[in-house]
Amino acid sequence: MLNIKKYRFLIIFIYFFYNLNLFGQIKNVNDDLKKIAATHKSLTENYKTPEWFSNAKFGIYTHWGGATYGNQYNDERAFGWYGRLMYLERSPAFEYHKKYFGNQNEVGYKDLLEQFNAPKFNADEWAELFFKAGAKFAGPVAVHHDNFLMWDSKLSPWNSVQKGPKRDVSGELREAIVKRGMKFMGSFHHGFTYRFYEPTAKFDMKDAPMLYGPERPDSYFTTVRGSKEFKTIDRDFQELFLDKVLEFTKKYKPDLIYFDFGLGWNDEDIKLKMYSTYYNQALANGQEPTVAQKEREDIPELRYSTLDLERGRIGFMTDHVWLTDNSPGSWFHYRGAKFESTNKMIDRLVDIVSKNGCFLLNIGPDYEGKIPEPLKKMLMEMGAWFEVNGEGIYNTRTWFNYGEGIKSSSKGHNAATNSEKEEEENYSSKEIRYTRSQNFKNVYAFVLDWPKNNKLNLKAIKVLRVDKDASINLFGYGSIPFSIKDNKSIELDLSAVDINNKKLNFSYGFKLTGFETAWQESGHFLLPNAHTTLASEFRVSEKKVEIPFVIKNGKRGAHIAFEFKETPKYYLKGRVKDLNGNILKEIRTKADRIENSNLYSITIIDEIPKKGEYLLEVDNPKFVKEAIKLIATVKRDKTIHKRGEFID
Repeated sequence: MLNIKKYRFLIIFIYFFYNLNLFGQIKNVNDDLKKIAATHKSLTENYKTPEWFSNAKFGIYTHWGGATYGNQYNDERAFGWYGRLMYLERSPAFEYHKKYFGNQNEVGYKDLLEQFNAPKFNADEWAELFFKAGAKFAGPVAVHHDNFLMWDSKLSPWNSVQKGPKRDVSGELREAIVKRGMKFMGSFHHGFTYRFYEPTAKFDMKDAPMLYGPERPDSYFTTVRGSKEFKTIDRDFQELFLDKVLEFTKKYKPDLIYFDFGLGWNDEDIKLKMYSTYYNQALANGQEPTVAQKEREDIPELRYSTLDLERGRIGFMTDHVWLTDNSPGSWFHYRGAKFESTNKMIDRLVDIVSKNGCFLLNIGPDYEGKIPEPLKKMLMEMGAWFEVNGEGIYNTRTWFNYGEGIKSSSKGHNAATNSEKEEEENYSSKEIRYTRSQNFKNVYAFVLDWPKNNKLNLKAIKVLRVDKDASINLFGYGSIPFSIKDNKSIELDLSAVDINNKKLNFSYGFKLTGFETAWQESGHFLLPNAHTTLASEFRVSEKKVEIPFVIKNGKRGAHIAFEFKETPKYYLKGRVKDLNGNILKEIRTKADRIENSNLYSITIIDEIPKKGEYLLEVDNPKFVKEAIKLIATVKRDKTIHKRGEFID
């Protein structure tokens, strides 16, 4: 009979190793992970916005490559799509290339990539600068439209290890970025590659098929831009597109990957495989991944990705995290580069964060691999600002709504605001943005310029309770005197603050502690996307008044209010018309005073189908005789943009 007691240690040893499966194949610690299937249903059910991304708020990426090398002599403007424009005879880049590099038949884009040796590229210097700037995630443009891979690839010889720098740019950056505690990202812009090199057909297309793509039939070049045929890509090219993405994600383990336009041109199964494979790879590595993409239409991907708006912002607060990518100048550096101010970058950042967004800032190194001095200065100024104000940005969440003011936001891409125009419309002290701590104990208010009268009224805040030890502190300064006004808003007295204090700059952050707050009932009329029509703009006749107004965001209806000199005693009778005279809604109602305000709500109009210009036609002119202004905005319950809704 076996002596259990005598062999008990041997039995325990065998049991332990059997369960670890060491007598067979070692059990993979990720075997129990649920695999995400390549279906919309599985991706939607298993996607969760990464906590790290919700907390990060600010990241940096770099447009750098053959286009930078091509633009090295350019003093006028960047030819960002250099590899395409240098072959277009109607483009200024065509003659520029001939002047500085030679005839396109003799020196093509492929030859510039060979010359792009980047002698001063230093991944540690870049990463250290990004870290000091306050970035929480960073990485390279892994491949732009030009199809040149900035990593060590086995899929194409046109990569940064075999050509040009002869270095693994992405690998070096990943190591430098991760060791400083930042998350790593890579961006992909090769969804447009199939169309990008069309003009090379007259020149050297046949010389580099792995770079320029395969030869196309003559019918390919006659398709209408933007048509379905224009966006049709050969299946082999799509599969290579996917293989490149997944080679990068497997090799470099990014926490975030970003796609420029063109992703949506691929077949459904290609996209689904990309999402599911990348997410499964990252989850198996213990990461929290996300894909940033630009398709805004009503598509399933909006439910398991991060929406990105290039050079734009969502005009509302959202219930999900989104991304803006922007650049202080051109995407690729050129010799005569001009840059926007640090103040503008920080104002944009604050506006974005208040609406539940993150800001991805492009930094374009020069053709040798150095970060230009003006951009270094900007990044150091941003870092200094974050050191003082970072508590109100990092790890925060949205308040009841994002703020108050008069400056609305561009949605980017075709709606992107012109830089010169925006220079004339800098944010003023009327613009206030709000965030809060995750535990709700602190509210943060940022005013985007210093009030000239040294008074600041936080009109959107309604104070419900004030603790005995309640305080308001200005970041970089200290305690600020405050008072609670009759309408329960907060007024700050800033008269004692020395605005020349070096810690006070760009956007000014206040920390409110010990207050129970809510959003004022009139808060949606304070939003920057509200439209105001002053009484001087009313068109008054003996029998009626015509009041023009604008709805800045469509598919959300409109909420109209008047501000009066005294309480109105008349019913409003009239109608809302479009500019073609079509009646959208008949109105007969009484004005109701909005609590804690001097505004009187008139009606909610659901029949307005989209953003645009409209007329409110009123039959009794007495009603508006004492009116100061009309305000039109979205309905209160429509001020939060929901996940899955597309941006119109």
